[in-house]
Amino acid sequence: MRRFFILVIIFFSCNTNSNQATNSNQATAGNLYSGSSVNGNVYYYLLPSGQIIFGCPTGGLENFDLNTFCATSTANCGTYTKSGEILNIRWNDNHEQTGKLSANGDIEINGSLIGKMQKVPNRLSASYNFSVNMGGTSIAETNKFNGDGTFEVERAGGVDNNDGQNSTEWNSSHSGKYSISGYTITMIENNGNITKHTIYSIDGAANPDMLGWDGNFLSKK
Repeated sequence: MRRFFILVIIFFSCNTNSNQATNSNQATAGNLYSGSSVNGNVYYYLLPSGQIIFGCPTGGLENFDLNTFCATSTANCGTYTKSGEILNIRWNDNHEQTGKLSANGDIEINGSLIGKMQKVPNRLSASYNFSVNMGGTSIAETNKFNGDGTFEVERAGGVDNNDGQNSTEWNSSHSGKYSISGYTITMIENNGNITKHTIYSIDGAANPDMLGWDGNFLSKK
């Protein structure tokens, strides 16, 4: 595992939203890079078209609607060119950044080292934990993926009412089937509800220790 990744799970570390409708202008997913900075994890998404966004698309890289995103988050969109070991970035607000490409595929931008995220196998056989505590709200979640293409999710949470009494607590669970294609996982619950997420890992291992999920990193249980 590369040393520059922060092992603390950061809720909503991905600072972008995406439309799950397929973008007809982008048939092929680009490369997602992530690394650490003084402000936590950062993401850069480089598309084959020479366009770039700052952030991590949710809902699957193959489903990312670039035009819709850039219409509402103009400053986080731009273009890039490569010249030897140099990556030149011009954002839509006209500020520029320069990155240095390493032989192993990492990129250094403004002192932050970012590495390319890898695809995960079509099947997982492991459980992953996610937890967060923000503003008096705590959430703990376990996602169990089975090699036969089924999944189970257990979620518990609590909210501090700030009234000196016990907090409000809740828990839920659901299960169903999943499929992974590229950087997209589709989860079909037994009740028919369908969700899609961007899925990736640092090293592309069969059951990675850290599973990337819509801009967060989940730890293997």
